Amino acid sequence: MRVLVLQTPKLTYVQAIELLLRETTDQLRVDIVVFPENAVEHPPQVTDQGELTKDNVALMLISRFARQRRMYIVLGSLEEKGPDGRIYDTCVVFDRSGEIVMRYRKQTPDHGKAAGTVPGIFSTELGPVGVLLGSEPEDEARWDPIIAVSPWLVLNPVNAPLRMDQSLAKAHPELQVAAWHQGFQRMQSIVESKTRSHPCCFLRADAPLRMGGAGSSMLVEPHRSVLAPGWGPASMMTEPSPAAEFTMRRPPGWRELDVDEIIKAASHDMDLLKYEKVEMGPRYLVWTMRTPSSSNEILTKKSRLE
Repeated sequence: MRVLVLQTPKLTYVQAIELLLRETTDQLRVDIVVFPENAVEHPPQVTDQGELTKDNVALMLISRFARQRRMYIVLGSLEEKGPDGRIYDTCVVFDRSGEIVMRYRKQTPDHGKAAGTVPGIFSTELGPVGVLLGSEPEDEARWDPIIAVSPWLVLNPVNAPLRMDQSLAKAHPELQVAAWHQGFQRMQSIVESKTRSHPCCFLRADAPLRMGGAGSSMLVEPHRSVLAPGWGPASMMTEPSPAAEFTMRRPPGWRELDVDEIIKAASHDMDLLKYEKVEMGPRYLVWTMRTPSSSNEILTKKSRLE
């Protein structure tokens, strides 16, 4: 499947549809579009309660677009007011027919909002897809019910600022770049650890730096990471690898570690001690991004991390 990741600031629903029109065409098939967390504003006054149904004009129009283009659309998260009056951060997913197939309420909420209780999982032609919002990939308890259904893809819409003192970032821009790269490495390590029992693809859609997020959109697979080379507004087109091809796509150098090597590696990842067999090796780093203003130009730089 071809997945379009939109690294965008918060948009009105009209701006979101205009962006989809520019970034998807009949000639370039897109199967799944993923927005960051809190990416799309919507008019709650349409339903009086802020309920996330197709009675809401924003969701009705996005549903129509999904049906016309025959694609899944993952709205990172919207603010939902439930019948009980509590406020949730909720991820809404449309299928190829424009139907809402999932409303996932964030289970690790921010800013005093209510917590959901049901894992975020929806079905596609290739199998289950899991959804983790914001910082939820860092919580092992959030992974367990998703890994249990053997997903082929886990999506992570996020909108979290770069972890760095802003005054220090302004005084020393090079430190900001270093912190940005460290953010990629940190998330890559988390994903490798959480998906060791069931290798699958992990896709993050982040908001741009200084526009709510850290500009850290990425695809992490067992053999490669596709990273955003820029932290501003942009879009990324990528095709997650089928699980059956993970092993054959590994770069040369992968091998099974002996006991001493596992113990040494466990100093960085204690979970390795749970496994009798551990394989490690180099990974491909793929940098591929295009900006909305230059949709027809794709810059790709491929390197190998030894």
